[in-house]
Amino acid sequence: LDFATSGVLCMALTKEANAAANRLFENRKAAKQYLAVCYGHIELDDMRIESPIAGYQVAEGETPINPTGCPEKLQKDFRMCVGSEDNPGRAALTELPVL
Repeated sequence: LDFATSGVLCMALTKEANAAANRLFENRKAAKQYLAVCYGHIELDDMRIESPIAGYQVAEGETPINPTGCPEKLQKDFRMCVGSEDNPGRAALTELPVL
């Protein structure tokens, strides 16, 4: 899924399927789906968010979040934010059906 996402297993039944899956990920063409389990009550039946997603810009003096726990890799912060003029990010579409 994404670099900081863990717990994903992709298995292929054939070498051809494995090669095809590898090409999709290498070319960043793999479709990704995430499931979020949330608590509370959502009034809407569904939501659609069409906003760019950008990497969080660590402010001066702020310590970046480092999910790896490895001090050598502290330079990378894995938080995301909505893109802005200064930090445009990449186009993203999020569709949220309420189950």
